[in-house]
Amino acid sequence: MTSSFLLLAGLTVVVALALLLWPLLRQPGGSAINAQAADLRRRLETLKQAHNDGLIDDADLESRRQQLSTQLLELVDQPGALPSRSNAAKVTAVLLALIVPPATLGVYKLIGEPRALSFTADARPSATGPGPSTQPGQDAPDLAAAADKLRERLDADPEDIEGWLLLARTYRELANFAEARDAYKRVLDSRPEDLEVTVEYAESLGLASNPRSLLGEPARLLDQVLSQDPQNQRALWLAGFARTQGGEYQQALDLWEPLLAIMSDPQARDALSGQINIARAQLGMDPLPETSLAAVAAMQGSASVDTSAAGASASGGIDVEISLDPQLAAKAGPADTLFVFAKAESGPPMPLAVQRLSAAALPLKIRLDDSMGMVEGMVLSKFPRIKVEARISRSGNAQAQAGDLQGSSGGLDNPTSGPIQVVIDQEL
Repeated sequence: MTSSFLLLAGLTVVVALALLLWPLLRQPGGSAINAQAADLRRRLETLKQAHNDGLIDDADLESRRQQLSTQLLELVDQPGALPSRSNAAKVTAVLLALIVPPATLGVYKLIGEPRALSFTADARPSATGPGPSTQPGQDAPDLAAAADKLRERLDADPEDIEGWLLLARTYRELANFAEARDAYKRVLDSRPEDLEVTVEYAESLGLASNPRSLLGEPARLLDQVLSQDPQNQRALWLAGFARTQGGEYQQALDLWEPLLAIMSDPQARDALSGQINIARAQLGMDPLPETSLAAVAAMQGSASVDTSAAGASASGGIDVEISLDPQLAAKAGPADTLFVFAKAESGPPMPLAVQRLSAAALPLKIRLDDSMGMVEGMVLSKFPRIKVEARISRSGNAQAQAGDLQGSSGGLDNPTSGPIQVVIDQEL
């Protein structure tokens, strides 16, 4: 058996023992401690169900389960002045602690399959053995169904704030912005000091509005976050967009240009510099000089700003050049929204990467990479065949609607040998 398996198995036994021993060892009358233990057990079940539904991955489950286990064990050891348990209860607890671990190991050796946890050649199924072949994405979770299940559980247990946050982020990935807004509001009402949740709520509030706008309450919330954390990168990014929507391009630059200097991700810097250049163009200013971009990269420890296809491939990204067919140019307005999606050619329907831009910036070149995935673990670099779609939406809705303009690259090998060309040449 691998050491990681032994660690995981040991942790599971510890959690099981803690749950068994707690009623025996707890101090009588400790109602407050009882309530905390019940809350920890409920949160553990919520995490397990979320993992089963595909909403969180194995690593996230294990990290959070270990945190809950630590908290639970602290409760078991919590000192107090309450009367002690009977000797019979203590003897039972000791017997359980001595019997359960070896009994668990014995049962596993009898009916388990240790080789299934090994990555050595003898543990792998034969290439000619039975069983259907699988392609990437075949086991991808149905996020909408998982969100519905989670919502049903939360309706029965509305005090599960972590569950509401998970639901809010799932709705956000599904582009169900109104439901995401409402779920984020529940979390924020319970955790008003959480700056990241405030930023996410502000974003969903703007995306759920009609027409979509970060002006008003979203901008107020973002400014509130920046007053407490002036270098919150997501808040700076969104607050800059709010300024551009209000025509305050200089104020947007005042937020974005300092942000460019502290961003460490090359792809994110490229995307931000593109938005900065759009704002500078509105003010009649020249684009950022290449020397300025190189200086920012050097401050972050990079030799240069890498825009090559090889650099994109190494970071799980692709370069995409998007243009609009001149015959459709009259049907696209400067206020329209441009969505760019990378998807698996065959597999899950949800995008592996997505960008939301202004159609007024066309033609343009952008980079899609693993950081833009909508579902953790389902990213560009994990799929050998992809396609890229670009859509101009008049309504600002990510879902395709009649009258939208669209183009597709068709199926492509991943990684690509050069920039992907996408021409928007169809009207839906």
